[in-house]
Amino acid sequence: MALSGVALARGALVTLVVMPRFRRGPSDLEMRYGYLGRGTGGILVGLVAHPEHALSHLWMPAVGLTVLALVSSVGWLPLLAPRHTLAAVPLLLFHLLSTPPADDLAIPLLA
Repeated sequence: MALSGVALARGALVTLVVMPRFRRGPSDLEMRYGYLGRGTGGILVGLVAHPEHALSHLWMPAVGLTVLALVSSVGWLPLLAPRHTLAAVPLLLFHLLSTPPADDLAIPLLA
């Protein structure tokens, strides 16, 4: 339990203090989660104060297709062990709540 607390504190320190200090220009977090608020603190406050924005983002068809693709790509095995699959939910939500920057959409697919 103590290790989890240390990991959370380190993550908060890096995200809220170190990264903004060395960043030139807008942060990646603002580009991806800007619909929730301005700055890292604003994004966290917006997520708590206005969860309807995050929930409406999660109900988009692209999000459903992403989850479907992820689960089907591993042969639907996560459905056999839902309790173990819960460990992946925080990281999955972090990804699903983001919006891709415009330059990510311009990358051509390699055939």
